[in-house]
Amino acid sequence: MLILTSIIIPVLSLVAVFLFAIEKFSNHIHRVADGGFKKVLRKITNKPLSGLAVGAVFTSFIQSSTATTVILAGLVNAEIITFYHSLGVIFGANIGTTITSQLIALKVTNVAPYFILIGFILTYFGRKYKSWGKPVFYFGLVFFSLSLISLYIEPVRNNPEIIALFANISNLFVALLVGLLFTAIVQSSTVTAGLVVVLAGSGLLDINQAFGIIIGANLGTTITVALAS
Repeated sequence: MLILTSIIIPVLSLVAVFLFAIEKFSNHIHRVADGGFKKVLRKITNKPLSGLAVGAVFTSFIQSSTATTVILAGLVNAEIITFYHSLGVIFGANIGTTITSQLIALKVTNVAPYFILIGFILTYFGRKYKSWGKPVFYFGLVFFSLSLISLYIEPVRNNPEIIALFANISNLFVALLVGLLFTAIVQSSTVTAGLVVVLAGSGLLDINQAFGIIIGANLGTTITVALAS
């Protein structure tokens, strides 16, 4: 009961904040970049490598390969670009979506409060750059919530009950299923990957468990695009 009230509930609350922040960040940066992305996409998707670069850069900004591929589905459906030409962008999107996990691994969480403060100031005092205030704020909130999750997890990484809980996903198929279902629910493989990096860094997941969950996440993230199509 003590673990439930002191660890699990706070961590679940922080995961909710993480989900909220990454959704808001994606929405706001999407509004800023969406129009330009479509214009650039129409011009250069005839070259696979340039399409890959655009997909990677755009997705690394909005932190949602799902959003990128949903846009692509709409453009292909409208016959603005061909399915063949969309493939390079999709490959790029899958590269771009790994940026959050890489930033977590590089301990960007340590500077998250500065992004929150800068975003707040831009939102209220920066007329020229006001549209970038909220994306910067939510970007900081994404990593700040992850840093707090790490703090809550750290004291219990040797707890037998917690270890037993994660031991249940040691089977590769089970790990894959966990990643698929969680990503299907939260609709973001970035969220899943970010949490996996935090848990692995805390010693709660080993490489095999993390690998299975990440593969499952990449399967689960296709559900939104399937629905959109």
